Parts: sequence; C-alpha cells; structure tokens
Amino acid sequence: MKKFFIPVVLGTARKGSQSTKVAKYVTSELKKDTQVQTKLLKVEKFLLGKTVPVWQDKKAAEPWLAEVRKADAFVFVVPEYNHGYPGELKMVLDQGVEDYYNKPCIVAGVSAGQFGGTRVIENLLPVLYELGMIMSGTLNFGNVEELFEKDGSIMDPKRWEKRVQRQMTTLKRLAEALGPLQGQE
Repeated sequence: MKKFFIPVVLGTARKGSQSTKVAKYVTSELKKDTQVQTKLLKVEKFLLGKTVPVWQDKKAAEPWLAEVRKADAFVFVVPEYNHGYPGELKMVLDQGVEDYYNKPCIVAGVSAGQFGGTRVIENLLPVLYELGMIMSGTLNFGNVEELFEKDGSIMDPKRWEKRVQRQMTTLKRLAEALGPLQGQE
C-alpha cells in the first residue's frame, strides 16, 4: 500500500490566528489515515525575511522546496484577511515553480464570517493554477471562533470528520493518478 506524504500548510504567520486551530484539526484527521504521512508546515518557518526570486538565491529557498518535492499533495489552511490571503503565503509559494506541477491540493478557507473563506479560496486559485497545481476540493471553516472549544477541539466532530475524510479520499486518488507526472510541465 502506497503511503502519501500530504503536509498541511498553515498559510499565516499571525500569532494567535484561529487558522492554527483548523490546521491542527486537519493534521490530526490526516494522521488517522494509515495511507498518509503528514506534518504541519507553518509558513513563518520558511520565510526568507524578504522577497527574493528563487533564481537569485536558490539555497535560501531549499528548506521549503525540499518539503514541496517530498509532497504528493497539499492541504493549505488559509485565513481570509480583507478578502485575500496572507502575503507570507504568497512569498513562500513563490520560492519555487516547477516543483508544484501536477500536485493536487485542497484549500481550507478560514474566516470569522459565515462564508468560510470563500473569497480567500477564489483569490488563491489563480496562483495555484499558475504553479501547475490541481485543485482537488475545498473546505470552508466559517464562523471559526464558534467551531472550536477553548482547548482547541472541534465542536460537532462527526459532521467535520465526514467532510474532511471525503475531501482527503479524493485528494489521495488524485495524488496516486498524478504521481508519475508530478514535477513535470
């Protein structure tokens, strides 16, 4: 049985972000799947501190690119800040290009409002497509402050487990089908 490496990328460096709860929850759900190896990647650990084109300083981008190359697929957990995605996520994504080709992904939008990051997903799609990624699906975590207990556990776990597992099943199928093509234009 093939094991898939599917990291969960927390797309913000903001301290105390509600997105951290979502990222930890999704990571814990992935860990339940015996076909998946996962870990939480926080963009703050991969920021170069400045915008540097990867062709000018490939060595500085290598820690992030090493994770990208290992990944069979991605789950991006992205908060909606003023109808867009955090700049630090864009900076990390821009550290590479060809290594993303034909890798499937899910975007989990997070917002304090009822639409669950729908606008952040819409804004991020053109970037992911330009990088050659294949969108597998979305998860919308709206009214995020009401979804989790104080200890970080999700309320109504049965409802969310079903949603997450359905998306992950599709993501794994795409990762398996696209595996031979990953990293190729």
